[in-house]
Amino acid sequence: MRRAPVLRFCAGMLAVLVLVGCRSLETAASSSEIVCAEGYTAEEIYNYFAEIAFQSEYGGWRGRLCKWTEEIVCYIEGDYAGGEMDVLTDLAARLNAIPAFPGIRMTSQKEQANFVISFVMQNELTELFGADAEHSSGMSKFYWTKKSGEIIRAQTGIASNITPMNAKASVICEEFLQAMGLSSDSYAHPESVFYQGYNGALRPASIDWALIELLYSDTLLPGMEEEEALAAVRLLLGLPAETTEKENET
Repeated sequence: MRRAPVLRFCAGMLAVLVLVGCRSLETAASSSEIVCAEGYTAEEIYNYFAEIAFQSEYGGWRGRLCKWTEEIVCYIEGDYAGGEMDVLTDLAARLNAIPAFPGIRMTSQKEQANFVISFVMQNELTELFGADAEHSSGMSKFYWTKKSGEIIRAQTGIASNITPMNAKASVICEEFLQAMGLSSDSYAHPESVFYQGYNGALRPASIDWALIELLYSDTLLPGMEEEEALAAVRLLLGLPAETTEKENET
């Protein structure tokens, strides 16, 4: 069984460019800053980040990082029982434990939210996301400022009639984390919630959390272009900087 395709739509919006400083990438990361994931090499994490972080399944390659910089205020609506909230609470707690993450909290007031998660019947997903959702079990979209790469709002839809619960939990995990800025899928790691095929994992794999920790490191800035961002990622993983062909010749 394969999971239905998931919408990855990033809509550009005009915004004022905010200039922020960053430390030199020539300085190697200290041992306390190095990101790792149990069971995976640094190269595997690096390659997975490069595959997931700069494109969206339906929106194509964007070539820059997108991430939240302000607190995420999440509103949950629709038809759900207890297990769904358990998954969402666990995910939020894990995100809030990441030092540079801007924070996420739940609200009972929809008008206060910048992130809405809707549990609806599968055939109702098209009302939220259009025709692409016709055969999907879950979809997400986020909106980001075109110049700064900051995510300003997001929406997720989950089919409430998914069974069993572990299948629904996997969809929740994927869509929730995709809305954080990692908006592509891959066939590289079947145990990952970003896996393109069917995945019944109850919670994200350690490599999934490593990608989130990299994205929300202070070193990686929203709007950072791919080449610069990947150079920073190598340092955060304790990998040597990649050399250019010209450098190899000297």
